[in-house]
Amino acid sequence: MDTMNTSEKSLVNNKKYEYLIILEGILVGLAAGAVVSLYRYLLAVIFDFALSLYKLADSVPKAVVMFIILIILGIAAGLMVKKEPLISGSGIPQVEGVLLGRMRFNWLRVLVLKFLGGLICLGAGMSLGREGPSVQIGSAAGLGISRFIKGNKTGERYLLTFGAAAGLAAAFNAPFAGALFVMEELHKSFNKYILIGGMLTGITADMVSKRIFGTSPVFTFGEVSRIPYSAVYYVIILGIALGLLAVLFNNCIIFGANNYGKLFKIPDFLKPVPAFILTGIIALTLPQLLGGGHALIDALPESGYGLGMLALMLVVKFFFTQFCFASKAPGGIFLPLLTIGGLCGAFFSALFVKYTGTSPDSLGFFIAVSLAGFFGAVTKAPVTGIILVCEMTGSFNQFLFLSVVTIVSFMVAEAFGCGPVYEMLLHNTLKNQKGEKEYKGKRVVIEIPIHMSSAFVHKRVGGLDLPESLLITSINREGDIIVPKGNVIIKSGDELTLLLFEKDLMFADEYFHRERKL
Repeated sequence: MDTMNTSEKSLVNNKKYEYLIILEGILVGLAAGAVVSLYRYLLAVIFDFALSLYKLADSVPKAVVMFIILIILGIAAGLMVKKEPLISGSGIPQVEGVLLGRMRFNWLRVLVLKFLGGLICLGAGMSLGREGPSVQIGSAAGLGISRFIKGNKTGERYLLTFGAAAGLAAAFNAPFAGALFVMEELHKSFNKYILIGGMLTGITADMVSKRIFGTSPVFTFGEVSRIPYSAVYYVIILGIALGLLAVLFNNCIIFGANNYGKLFKIPDFLKPVPAFILTGIIALTLPQLLGGGHALIDALPESGYGLGMLALMLVVKFFFTQFCFASKAPGGIFLPLLTIGGLCGAFFSALFVKYTGTSPDSLGFFIAVSLAGFFGAVTKAPVTGIILVCEMTGSFNQFLFLSVVTIVSFMVAEAFGCGPVYEMLLHNTLKNQKGEKEYKGKRVVIEIPIHMSSAFVHKRVGGLDLPESLLITSINREGDIIVPKGNVIIKSGDELTLLLFEKDLMFADEYFHRERKL
């Protein structure tokens, strides 16, 4: 097996280094918070300007001019994606791909083009969100900081992760959800350094964001009325519906990614154009569905929409989002999927009011719990979904019901074998990559926790089937550092420290996260 050099041994055993990285995360939080806040501000200004222009398209000649402008914008966005393919879509799968050693990106080019591409696509009103791009922009800022201070690859992974947390925190004013998201979605394990660093970085970015946007929560649809605990079965019914809708959503996302190009046999740089044209049609017919849906969610409790209108908006928003995302335009699905969840909650609230006598005042409650329920089922990050909605609404009053509906929707999606949407997108992207030269990369250090359900509990270190380039350097067992000799038995609660090349990161992630068969 490969042996470590002196610097690698120092890196593996030096915990002070990890604390230094956490402090460097403050710098990442400042940088990512500033860039993402600027991105968020400009998006709001451009989107409001676009809405005012759409209102002027009240005649055929004006509508024709509007569609010509949209086509030009679609071409511009397509050219940006052609120049840098990693800015397409959300950006979260790409960040996960970098962390797994399967993708590389030029941080400055990704930051600039994702920033500009997002302003074009989201500013025009496409049904895409700013949060996925904010995560990628934040991670690019973290990567840039790492390159600026000339950090090593292990530190680079930390700062890229912290940048992703900062991006989400600044986009949603949700620092704790940002830290939880990078653990649940990007790393899929608990790591105290990532948690502390992510929270510190997220809080820093959130403070920058709040200096610009104020301290009000993202969603301001007022005080959410509670329902009696005896009516919990309504929440369970809603959770089941959200879980089924999540299964449909995730499968449609992959179907669209694989078939959009077959439907429109046009050059790649023209692929966003049909989605821009659809955006123009929506602007003339259902303008309230434009954009991610932030204003729509805020307006729903006082909208007075009936069952028919809510059903129509839910269906149109669902497929509008799918179509826009399939076009590979630079934009995410984070906020649109929250909006779809909110519309579903409003629809079921109207059903319950009409047929069960539920109080109309419960509309805000069903919208709030549906935001978390749908998000948790789609992303398979239920804890993040619960905390995210609490932070976005500025209230923890509905924590119990948020948890119930999210757990139910998550379990329904699990029962149907539905994977996390961002992981599905990453694997779909990697599957479609052809002719890529294998990238060995540099040495990195990672930590893998062994849970009680792990397939490696009670296994001997010497019995593990590992590539020669991957070394288990130490085992942390309740604070004691154990030398991983071949006869050492792995126990639940152990934390393995691995030294490996970047090319082995995805193998390690999949290998060590296997669970025992019951």
